[in-house]
Amino acid sequence: MQALRIACLLVASVVVVAQQTPNPAPAPQSAPAPAKQPKTQEEANAQPATGIVAANSGTDGAPAIPADLQAVVTRQFGSAFKIAKQRQIMAKYLHEPEHAPFYTLLTGDLDGDGVEDAVIVARAKNAFSGQIPYNYRVVDPYFSAFGYGNPQITAGMSNEYPDGNYMVLVIHGAAPDGWRAETPKAKFVMINLPFNTINVAPMTLDKKHKFAKISVIVLEEDGTNQSSIVVWDGRKYRWRDMGGPGE
Repeated sequence: MQALRIACLLVASVVVVAQQTPNPAPAPQSAPAPAKQPKTQEEANAQPATGIVAANSGTDGAPAIPADLQAVVTRQFGSAFKIAKQRQIMAKYLHEPEHAPFYTLLTGDLDGDGVEDAVIVARAKNAFSGQIPYNYRVVDPYFSAFGYGNPQITAGMSNEYPDGNYMVLVIHGAAPDGWRAETPKAKFVMINLPFNTINVAPMTLDKKHKFAKISVIVLEEDGTNQSSIVVWDGRKYRWRDMGGPGE
């Protein structure tokens, strides 16, 4: 009997201890797997980018160029013309080439008809090669300002940029497609213009007291503080010297 009582007490004490023992802490969960990294450049480009400036946004000095710009130039002026993204100039003392980037394409209303026109910097060995089949005019506003009006003669007169043959192509747009029209209003190839950088700016002209708002081509020569403009006078393009500081 005494042994039975001892056995019962032992069983009871075991039950009480088991009830007072706290539950064990849950096992820690494993950390989530890291996001899958793209394996190829195509997968990387497909992911949304945050805080990244897009290429050719203008902040890095490389303005965007339409993907079909060369195709437009070839269609309107011929395959001899290639768009230029920078101008190579020779250092004055080191005789080493330096590259000056500029806007390859600029737009504005150059002739005041309310339709967008285009200014495109390009290179070609011969500006006259496509003049007849592509129906454009070769003009020299710079030498014309000094009395030399025939571009076939002045084409060989400028040796300031011997590396280049840089030319300014102008497309007068036609509605509704502007300068991208299949048949533009007019097309010009400008030779011998003195510039390292080029831009387009609005200007108001007094045409017999009838003020006209148009865009003009602005040319600047690095290192000389000289600037000039090319403006449409209603019949042709004229070059005007804007001088430098103090002039």
